[in-house]
Amino acid sequence: MFRRVALSLALTSCYAPDLADCAVTCGADRDCGGGQVCTAGTCAREGITCTAIPGVDAPASVVDASDPDAPHIPDSSDAPVTTLRVKIKDLGRVTPDGFAACTTGECLYQLPAGQPIALTAVPAANRIFEKWEDACTGQLTPVCTITPTGPAETRATAKFKKPGPGGEDDD
Repeated sequence: MFRRVALSLALTSCYAPDLADCAVTCGADRDCGGGQVCTAGTCAREGITCTAIPGVDAPASVVDASDPDAPHIPDSSDAPVTTLRVKIKDLGRVTPDGFAACTTGECLYQLPAGQPIALTAVPAANRIFEKWEDACTGQLTPVCTITPTGPAETRATAKFKKPGPGGEDDD
């Protein structure tokens, strides 16, 4: 019993004093540990910029802005930014690559315009993925890839339902 409790605590703990920069995705500063802040969906110390290659399932790289040899990372003044609105119908979650999962009815994400992004829909227990709507309409798998261009907001809706014939959603 003691081992189970200890393992549970170890697995659910978010704080680690030696947590590597750019190794944890976040939605707010409280998701980060040890003097890190949440910037663009990733935990890192002040002055550290995390970059990720869209579509690559690997840890983000670390760029220390104080290093004179560091590559230039575009900021909001370099490239247009657009808004992605993710909506969930019924029970499930949607995770845009490189960002924290959307687990509520709607979530907003700020991202570079013109860059493809994959959205992964995962149903809650006793639910199945039914379909995508809005910008993802016509994509039949739980992974939708879109390229928001802005300046107008891009919307993507994942619809889940109860399994079986006549499975109703909870609209």
